[in-house]
Amino acid sequence: MKIWSAILPSLLFAGAAVCAADPLNLEGCTNARWVTPQVLVGGQPDGMIGFRSLQRQRISTVISVDGVQPDVELARRCELRYVHIPIGYGGVSDQQITTIAAAIHRLPGRVYIHCHHGKHRAPAAAAAACVALRQLSNEAGIEFLRAAGTDFRYTGLVNSVRRSKTIHLRNLNTFREFSESVKPPDLVETMGQLDRTLQKLDHGVQTDQPQSAARNSLTLHELLKELGRRKGTENRSQKFRELLSKSERSAAMLNGHLRDADSCDTVQTRELLRAVKSGCVSCHSQRPGE
Repeated sequence: MKIWSAILPSLLFAGAAVCAADPLNLEGCTNARWVTPQVLVGGQPDGMIGFRSLQRQRISTVISVDGVQPDVELARRCELRYVHIPIGYGGVSDQQITTIAAAIHRLPGRVYIHCHHGKHRAPAAAAAACVALRQLSNEAGIEFLRAAGTDFRYTGLVNSVRRSKTIHLRNLNTFREFSESVKPPDLVETMGQLDRTLQKLDHGVQTDQPQSAARNSLTLHELLKELGRRKGTENRSQKFRELLSKSERSAAMLNGHLRDADSCDTVQTRELLRAVKSGCVSCHSQRPGE
């Protein structure tokens, strides 16, 4: 019995790591792959097609860690339960890891965890929760991120997996309710987060710290993309949406430029950063009705 107790965790870790090596060709769910035999991760389900594919994988619960509100009603029509635990690109908090682990542990059936594309936040959230449940080792969790294509410049997400700790199951049994849909932060709060990220990006460029600048340009780009996908954004004026799209393109160009740069001290870097700042200032200057 003692020998089994020592071997079983290793077998679980090894089995989960093997699952991560093979992505699934799952219609309507991009970048889908198993973390463990119980937990699947990937991108946002593409409507009914995606949800039906999850049904065929015997998924019962869908956990969204995306900032955009999930399509709860459509999931219900496919007899799937939604749990919404939005996380940012800065990392998965201890409370969020605990809540995701509790959902995996307490809710029946297999679980699908998704963000938008299924490459960064969902793999990190799933791996950190599986480490907390002792279904993965920290090392296997990091290897899963590599297999999933997670960008390691998201140091907060990577460190969430690296530092995740075992949670006693009795601490998960206190969870009784899980939110189906969480309202996204309002525009003012989102703009504040964009401002703070832009300040860090600017500081990284001005002090010639290419790795810091690259991380923050990546985060800025993802924040702008998510803001563009939110339902409230489509009700804004066409001018606002055009400026937002322009800012996103500028951030993407800057991120691409900084990805492999050895130095920020270049004319191109300064020009691209100026374009990003200009777009953000233009968006900020828009009145709500414009």
